[in-house]
Formats: sequence, C-alpha cells, structure tokens
Amino acid sequence: MESISIEEVKRASQKGDRHWFDKDTMSFFHSRVSHDAYKVRDRAWFVSSERQEEDAAHPRLYSVRVCYLETGRIETVGTFQGHKTLGQAESAAIRAAAVYENGVEKGA
Repeated sequence: MESISIEEVKRASQKGDRHWFDKDTMSFFHSRVSHDAYKVRDRAWFVSSERQEEDAAHPRLYSVRVCYLETGRIETVGTFQGHKTLGQAESAAIRAAAVYENGVEKGA
C-alpha cells in the first residue's frame, strides 16, 4: 500500500465519474475529501465527508470511497456517512486497502 495525493485520484476520475470532484458538485453536497489516498495496485481508497446543511444541527459525517484508477469509477465502501469521525473513516479506508492488498476482496 502506498499513500498518494488525492490529486492523482481526481485525475483518474476524469476517465469515469468526471463530475465527482467538480466544485459545483462538492458545494451542492457540502463535501470535503481527504488530502491523501491509499493505493493498492489499480485502486485507491480515500475519505469524503458530507453534511446535509451547513449548520450545527446537521453534523459532518464521513464515508470511505474507492476509486478504480483505470476506469475512474468511484464507489462507496461500506455505509454512506457510516463514520462519525475522520479518524474512524481513515482507519476504515486503510483496513479496506489492506484487505485488498492481502488478496481478500470482500469488503474492499
């Protein structure tokens, strides 16, 4: 597993989910993404966070995503907004990448 910049994931996404990282898309969903991703072979795992509204009544929640670097497709790993903290989501992203790296694709 190697750490790569989210910019590399953004470039790969241009092959498939071209609008995933668009400024308007990110703004509409109140989205943020981690600075780094965890790359294993042809995939990279990263964390995104979304918030329903920009107020205290709607907490920011975190999701683990995987980008298929050859096609640019991005999918959610596990449950959308399934993590309450960035740390929990980062740990889950690392675990998912490690599972894939070790040849067990279930959950990756």
